[in-house]
Amino acid sequence: INFPCIQQQQDRAYISHGRWGLFLLDKFLLPYPIIPFVPLFIALVGHIGAVLLLLDAWEVDSTLERFAVATLGFAHPAAAYLYMFGMMNFAVGIGFLCCALSLFVYSRSTGYERFLAVIPAVLALSIYQPFAVVLVAIFAISILSSGLRAGGQGLAYRDMAGMLLVGGFSLAAYWLINAGFLAVSGRTTIYVDEVLHLRYLRDDPAAVIARTLEMLGQVYAGSKSVYAIEIRTLGVVVGLSLCGLVAATLQSSLRKSQQVLVCLLAIVLLSLPFTVGLFMADRIQVRFMIALPFVISGIAALGMRVKWRNFRLLMALCIGYCVFQFVVSINYLNSASHFALAADRVLASQLIGRIEDARVSAGVQELKYLEVVGYHARPSSPMMPKIDTFGASFFEWDQGSAGRIVLFLRTLGYFNHVEPMPVQERGQQFETARAMPAWPAPGSVKVNGNAVIVKFGEYSSIQKRGICETTRQREFCGNN
Repeated sequence: INFPCIQQQQDRAYISHGRWGLFLLDKFLLPYPIIPFVPLFIALVGHIGAVLLLLDAWEVDSTLERFAVATLGFAHPAAAYLYMFGMMNFAVGIGFLCCALSLFVYSRSTGYERFLAVIPAVLALSIYQPFAVVLVAIFAISILSSGLRAGGQGLAYRDMAGMLLVGGFSLAAYWLINAGFLAVSGRTTIYVDEVLHLRYLRDDPAAVIARTLEMLGQVYAGSKSVYAIEIRTLGVVVGLSLCGLVAATLQSSLRKSQQVLVCLLAIVLLSLPFTVGLFMADRIQVRFMIALPFVISGIAALGMRVKWRNFRLLMALCIGYCVFQFVVSINYLNSASHFALAADRVLASQLIGRIEDARVSAGVQELKYLEVVGYHARPSSPMMPKIDTFGASFFEWDQGSAGRIVLFLRTLGYFNHVEPMPVQERGQQFETARAMPAWPAPGSVKVNGNAVIVKFGEYSSIQKRGICETTRQREFCGNN
């Protein structure tokens, strides 16, 4: 979702979200991330670099295996969901690279030098907190890979302890630096506290676990609800990888107890990208499953440790076809976003005309604020499938975000001096908005003082929560 932002506003948002690394990258590396090509180019270079580092850290030597594992790790559509955010996609690629660099430094170092792996790990966390799951996944795959190649030495428990120490120091360093940024800026962390919370699991554990497991099944089965097309080959690849992993474990010189542990860790590894869903109120969004490409490629790398050449060849053929389906899926999803953007521009042009008519009728020279009530819910269709960030509209994101709509209208040369209605004043527009009809009916756009109100429908739950947290207007908020 690509739009320009006022730098000062975005800086404050990054720090409040705990993404001080993204703030630094945005300020000193790429202050205008909406520039076409450059941000995505940086992201893809970082992603490719991460995959190459992981191949070495996981000790994937065969050309066939390297090709199969690398393409899975690079082409899985989960990363594309984040790359849709033009403001931060370049940083996502850098975050991938930092995660892989952390493992690479650890695996190539000895003694206290291994703690240098903390530096890239902290940078990754400061860009996007879910990179913590990526770090856990790639380090766990490294442990399993080394165990299967150990030649009788078994699983390296000492390495496990070292990795846990690196992880602990990384989290502590991130927290301390983040606290410093918050203190200097005078901000508080809001994003993680709003999106992730233990109370969802505590209040209704059965529903949360069932929803998470359902998403896990849809992802690994190649469901259309995730990829926009059916990718059944993905289930075959995951199944073959697990079979190969079990066979390679049995062929290894690991003790029986360690063989059982390896198989159990593989199952945990497959579940790892979905753990964030246990702390969310709704269905986990694909963009939060940022570790998924590396988990799938890592499991495939472990599965190809099996000594049967024909089995490895079969896996490579299935992976090749699966990757091709990934490419088709991403192409389809990107086309949906292209059509959605075109539809948004048509709606924006209609909206601009209605706003100008309302402004002239009200005799107002210049507008100051935009208030949005409800949101424009465009239905999903075969031409424009709507999944997470793909096919989404600016006019429905966050259930009607005046801030995003203002920024989008500025890309069309409109509303350069108009700001979203401050939340403290939104309650004052309640009576006027309640009497208005919904878009596109006449009267759905109205100027009230120095503000214009656009009503797409009734107040959404997110809009109500934002207003009620600031104003306790009984008529609007009830007893909440």
